[in-house]
Amino acid sequence: MPTVEIQKTHIFYASSGTGVPCLVMHGGLGLDHSYLRGLDMLGDVLHLVYYDHRHNGRSGRPPIESVTNAQLADDAESLRQHLGLGKVAVLGHSYGGFIALEYALRYPDSVSHLILVDTAPVFDYGEEIMNNAIAKGATPAMIEAIAASSANEDEMKSSLQLIFPLYFYRYQPAYDALMADIIVCAAFEEHQEKMLSTYNTLPSLHEIDCPTLLLVGSDDFICPPSQAQRMHAHI
Repeated sequence: MPTVEIQKTHIFYASSGTGVPCLVMHGGLGLDHSYLRGLDMLGDVLHLVYYDHRHNGRSGRPPIESVTNAQLADDAESLRQHLGLGKVAVLGHSYGGFIALEYALRYPDSVSHLILVDTAPVFDYGEEIMNNAIAKGATPAMIEAIAASSANEDEMKSSLQLIFPLYFYRYQPAYDALMADIIVCAAFEEHQEKMLSTYNTLPSLHEIDCPTLLLVGSDDFICPPSQAQRMHAHI
């Protein structure tokens, strides 16, 4: 699989499909793009460019202090330029949606369409997340895992496997196989808390003027419909 040297690190990416070029921004952070490969079914209308954010998955591990929402948006723009894509659609899932919003605001001339999946414009609703998890039947161990930080990759993967059922409307044990090949980076968790504390795109959302699609699962406990409604009110 190809990598590209940009912005003082290397970025791993993979392409699939034909049609409108689309940068696919995964969530986490601390994961990789592989859980989104089901989007390959859209390959007849989209040229999907999946990639791992810096310090995630198979991409480089530069100093973690270099990982900011602005830098992640700059990485995406450098990747777009390197691949000679022209204007691109941008699809961001969960935290990837945070980066997609940052990218659309910083590089409006590079974005043809914006697709935001289960994401939020600001992260100021921690109590709602916990209440949503409890409403979905989260056990005390699950609640503890949601609130805790992992010391290493194995511990983080174990925590993710524990709370994995909360991500599905009807969870099936077979879904656990989805976690098997995902690369996780536990070093992100504490740093991400700092990133989340300053993340707020609400005041600038009115500046986005490209066609924008908001998609949210009614059962999503982390980025629930209430957050899509906040975005809809401002875009």
